[in-house]
Amino acid sequence: MQSSHTTLKNLSTLSPTEQKRLEKILKTIRENNKAEISKLKAELSVDPLELLYAFSEKSPEVHSLLENDKDLNQRWSERLKKIMGYPSHPIISFDKKMKVSLFSQMKGAVLMRELNTFIDEGGDLSRNDNMLHILKKACDLGMHQALVMRLNYYSNVINNLNSKEEADTYIQYQFHDVHKLSHLYWALGCVDSAMLLLNIVDHYYQSPVFKSDVNRFFVSAAGTSAQFSWSTKYDDKNRPYPIALLELAVENLYIATLLSKVPESDLITNEITHGEGLFSGLEDHIKNLDDVQNFITNKLDALGVPLSGTFCDEAHDHAIKTIHQQMPQFKP
Repeated sequence: MQSSHTTLKNLSTLSPTEQKRLEKILKTIRENNKAEISKLKAELSVDPLELLYAFSEKSPEVHSLLENDKDLNQRWSERLKKIMGYPSHPIISFDKKMKVSLFSQMKGAVLMRELNTFIDEGGDLSRNDNMLHILKKACDLGMHQALVMRLNYYSNVINNLNSKEEADTYIQYQFHDVHKLSHLYWALGCVDSAMLLLNIVDHYYQSPVFKSDVNRFFVSAAGTSAQFSWSTKYDDKNRPYPIALLELAVENLYIATLLSKVPESDLITNEITHGEGLFSGLEDHIKNLDDVQNFITNKLDALGVPLSGTFCDEAHDHAIKTIHQQMPQFKP
């Protein structure tokens, strides 16, 4: 229906024939004849994704039917699982505040198809506003791949900036997407978030411009680093961004280990990775849960973080508190 160089607006554009069909659909919905509604749902259930996306964007009434109807949701579940390889159930964040419905995943699949085709053709997101708008829409819907893609995009931007002010703006964007990714996608989202954050941390530690902030943080008010203590400095509101990013990355790795055995989390991991596991693609760094602590310790030592053992203790405590806030029944 659309080329890889389309715009977000084009994705919701209907041809004259499609517009007439939309009007007919609206007439059927408003008349609320059970037999006609049943026939309509049968037709919609096999329509191309792109057409369903456009109908949804054009009409709140049609969107409501596609989003909420029990029979259609069963059909979306089947299509997502058998044909498209997406999760076949609604994604609900572990804090219960966010949800990606089955139909949102259907719409998101349309957007991801556009983005992936563009990238496969050698396209550069940073040079194409149309694709960035499509990516934003996919992230708004809560698509896992889209959030990872945008976090990678932000990381690349940050790693090419020498201005702390500009970098800090993008880091705020990172914090927003990390929260969404890690909460919606449980252990898998936490692992993805942590690895992306550590990429930025590496940049900060390699840049003299940013590293000076870290060095000052490690010097106590009395002027001697011997008095530094993570028990008083961890989660300090005045900590520089490199430390905040490092804390968030390590906490997310611990949250991932804690959530990994929860059935809801395990289901999401298996469906998105197609059974390849929580650390799929990361085998050079982490092969299994037993490797996580060694990976964290080695990372902190490589960065020259003082009192890494105390840092880990504080991060682990924060991870447990984060989960308990939303899942009081959780036992580590």
